[in-house]
Amino acid sequence: MSVGFIGAGQLAHALVKGFTAAGVIATQRITASSPDTDLPTVTGLRKMGVNMTTSNKETVSRSDVLFLAVKPHIIPFVLDEIGPDIEDRHLIVSCAAGVTINSIEKKLLQYRSAPKVMRCMTNTPVVVREGATVYATGTHAEVEDGKLLEQLMASVGFCTEVEEDLIDAVTWAEWQWTGLRVHSAGCFGRRRSQDGSSQETGCQTWSSGPIGSS
Repeated sequence: MSVGFIGAGQLAHALVKGFTAAGVIATQRITASSPDTDLPTVTGLRKMGVNMTTSNKETVSRSDVLFLAVKPHIIPFVLDEIGPDIEDRHLIVSCAAGVTINSIEKKLLQYRSAPKVMRCMTNTPVVVREGATVYATGTHAEVEDGKLLEQLMASVGFCTEVEEDLIDAVTWAEWQWTGLRVHSAGCFGRRRSQDGSSQETGCQTWSSGPIGSS
């Protein structure tokens, strides 16, 4: 497995630190792209041994799991750029706030018949493997794809699958002041069991602000 980040800001830096601390993937198998090579996070990623590039297409070519870690308004331009390079092996994971799975799938359907797209939101303690992540699964993503994302994200903290509208309902203020409430009004999160089935997890509350693209 290889992992790529389009965008090399705080999200990419935090996740790479967490992934490598957990031993789930070596930095040599991680690629990140950023047009700004002077960012402190770019310097930090390079020092950790991550393959850095200014080319998003290169990141795509070197990755199986591809995190979209750019600002929401940049997503359409990124998808237009990398769309022709997406292959069946790619799992696209968007971390952009407010950008729906459907909108990403619609863009990528111009290039692939069944693009595998997922969406997640996580928070800062992933750096020390104490994070909390929620994710939602797209139309064409399979059980194995959910297991793969959970393998990564569960290595840096708690990870559970939810309906996408629960991700949409989470605001920065909710993260900052009260933490993410997966169970807020009788709604349960879901967690994949070893056999791939989806199970309710009940109420889970965390504090700490989110990291991602907003």
